[in-house]
Amino acid sequence: MRLQRLKGLLVTALVHVVGALSVDIPSVPVVNLGYAQYQGRYNATTNIAEYIGLRFAAPPTGIWRWMPPQAPAPVHGIQLATEHPPRCIAAKAPPAAERNIYRDVVKRAPTQQSEDCLFLSVYYPGRTPPKDPLPVIVWIHGGAYVLGSSEGFNGGNIVETSGHDVVVVTIQYRLGIFGFLSSGKIKTSGAPNAGLLDQQFALRWVQKHIGKFGGDPSKVTIWGESAGGGSVLMHLIANDGKTSPPLFRAAIAGSPCLLPQYQFNHPIVESVYDSVVAQAGCASSGNTLTCLRSADVQLLDAANSNISAGSFIGTYIALPVVDGSFIKQRPSVAFKQGNVNKAKLLTFTNANETQRESIPENMDAAYWALNTFPLFSNAEAITAAKIYAGLGSPARQVSIMVSEITFQCPVLSTLTAFPDAYKGVFAVPPALHGMDLAFYFKDSSMFRFFQRPEYNNPVFANAFTRAFTNFAKTLDPNPTPGTPDAALVPRWESYANNRMEMVFNMTEEGRPNIKAEKINGMLVNRCAFWNDRRILELTAQ
Repeated sequence: MRLQRLKGLLVTALVHVVGALSVDIPSVPVVNLGYAQYQGRYNATTNIAEYIGLRFAAPPTGIWRWMPPQAPAPVHGIQLATEHPPRCIAAKAPPAAERNIYRDVVKRAPTQQSEDCLFLSVYYPGRTPPKDPLPVIVWIHGGAYVLGSSEGFNGGNIVETSGHDVVVVTIQYRLGIFGFLSSGKIKTSGAPNAGLLDQQFALRWVQKHIGKFGGDPSKVTIWGESAGGGSVLMHLIANDGKTSPPLFRAAIAGSPCLLPQYQFNHPIVESVYDSVVAQAGCASSGNTLTCLRSADVQLLDAANSNISAGSFIGTYIALPVVDGSFIKQRPSVAFKQGNVNKAKLLTFTNANETQRESIPENMDAAYWALNTFPLFSNAEAITAAKIYAGLGSPARQVSIMVSEITFQCPVLSTLTAFPDAYKGVFAVPPALHGMDLAFYFKDSSMFRFFQRPEYNNPVFANAFTRAFTNFAKTLDPNPTPGTPDAALVPRWESYANNRMEMVFNMTEEGRPNIKAEKINGMLVNRCAFWNDRRILELTAQ
């Protein structure tokens, strides 16, 4: 009897211990997505629930390489969503990028990379989903379309910036030749722009499931930087501007990377395909695409990096194309004709997107233009170079040309299609490409620039970052009246009214210096040349 009583007391004690532990274990509700159930985690320090690595599509491997994303297969049991998933296979950084913000990505690779990488993560305020649905921000990472992952971007940082008033989703998509290889063969038996289709598939996942996490599917903002910003522009023109049902109500394009966009079967595009075929050992195959789909992933990985690393400085090989279905027109044409999905737009660039030190001193603007636009004549390249004469050394002229063609001019082209849009500039010296990211992803470990903002001023940081979250919440970047931000930031105005942009800078004494300025007229003139020239250059076949 005494032994039985001791056993009973022990069991009772264990029950109380387990019960006590269950109160302290950071847990969040299990979310049932239909095909899978996921258990996330709760961060008590930030008061944010995190669901890391939710599968939103089936593995795009084997016969599914270069095919549209497919629905994931059902899995039984509760899946833990607490660890970062494999990142999509990344390439070596392109020549210019490897000396810029992407220099440490491949070296530091914090997680395994895999073709099976179509995962996303969700962050919401509190331990349980908000009862009143909140606006949603979907973050599309950059990386020149060949690098990056969702792991480098802690969506909880954005939730905090917003005052715990938004739900954030960070997504992954196929990169490099895995996501953006194109050819006539892929068009016939696959999908060019597979990486963009992954992004759209994730956006449709958000529409279907974000309500389970306290998000409002009717109040989605897509936000991306660099290639992520370029991706945002692609979704603005997707489906000829007739995406149905709408997948977002607002878009933030930060330093959008937008280089020449060729037809899916353009000779330049086909030459990249042929190079991959050769490097994968498929040149003698009767069906090269079938061969590529059965090729060893290591061969494709090597080809991915070789092609990226071999690209001309300031250019990129793995890029979106005009595929005739998802992307029906070149962006410059679509924006000029107004064939865009209706959305409120906020655009942002950095004052000095391209680092002069990344350009060889002996390179001149005419040479760079001729090698970047193969269909240019010598005379056209010289004409382009003359526009930049007098803007410093030859290397400085090239860096300005690269910056404007790749980032600045696409923004001005986009704004023509959105009469009620906003434009901002991050100008804190040296204001290079990607340096703004440290302010709204303070916990990221992906890039060196994320370790510490160049300008560590909390007043400035709050005013700067809340412009983005205010826009996502209210479709207006202006601060709430009566707040400290309102006293610091002049009123944002629609760019179409008087071509004003909000410039975020600092004084020589280190104080925040935020003011609305008229956009540089010489920049507008140079971009007018490139926008017209780009149409001529890309029309040629």
